[in-house]
Amino acid sequence: MSHPAVVNVAWVPGATIVGLPVRLTLIDLVPTVLSLKEPRSPSAPDRSSGQRSPAVRGLYFVLVAWRLTPLWAVSPCPSR
Repeated sequence: MSHPAVVNVAWVPGATIVGLPVRLTLIDLVPTVLSLKEPRSPSAPDRSSGQRSPAVRGLYFVLVAWRLTPLWAVSPCPSR
């Protein structure tokens, strides 16, 4: 099966409500099929992506981003 066919087949089950979980599962697998790599395990994520743990990201959000958002929201738009 060619690669575009995999993408097309992944969208077909979405025609019915019952097929939506199958559609979402197949769409989730499309990047794996297109890159021909082994599927990643959700329980053991790859640390080479450079993402921080959810705890560190949550701490950053509470301590930094949450408090700076109002400043960004009220800042004037730069003229174009």
